[in-house]
Amino acid sequence: MPSRVESPFNISKEDAGIVIKEIAPYWKGKTFHESLAKALPEETLKLTYDPKDSLKSRFIVNETASFRSSIQWVHDYEKVLKRGIKSIKEEAQKQLNSLDPLSPVDTIEKATFLQAVINVCDAVVIWAKKHSELATEMAAKESDEQRKKELLDIARICEWVPENPARTFHEAVQS
Repeated sequence: MPSRVESPFNISKEDAGIVIKEIAPYWKGKTFHESLAKALPEETLKLTYDPKDSLKSRFIVNETASFRSSIQWVHDYEKVLKRGIKSIKEEAQKQLNSLDPLSPVDTIEKATFLQAVINVCDAVVIWAKKHSELATEMAAKESDEQRKKELLDIARICEWVPENPARTFHEAVQS
């Protein structure tokens, strides 16, 4: 990873070994990208990805979100971590409410964008709350006390972030 031309990543051999031997095997078959590849119709899959290795792109522009990091999804992630999605939504709502209803620029251009910001904020919060609910459900069925505690921590954190500002490093990472 440190010597690759595109997207070099500085990682110790020890850490790389942990990723290769422990983390990667755990996530095999559980990633968004693998689910996406399974969901694609065969005719789309063969044009978009190598059918023998769905992690290898083929000839056309394809869906790349599964390879992106959160920094590429949320460009101003610091704002989300410090203010929370709720604050961003409130700011957009305030701006939307202050638009001039007789202005074509305000009603056609600005209002549409601001409403989209509000909709995305709502969607992100709903998504996090669904993770919280799922973690709570999983914890209720979990017999291993350590894993149960982890799931309850995930539930508690997803109930708070990204809707609200992250208060801890763990909340920031989860957000």
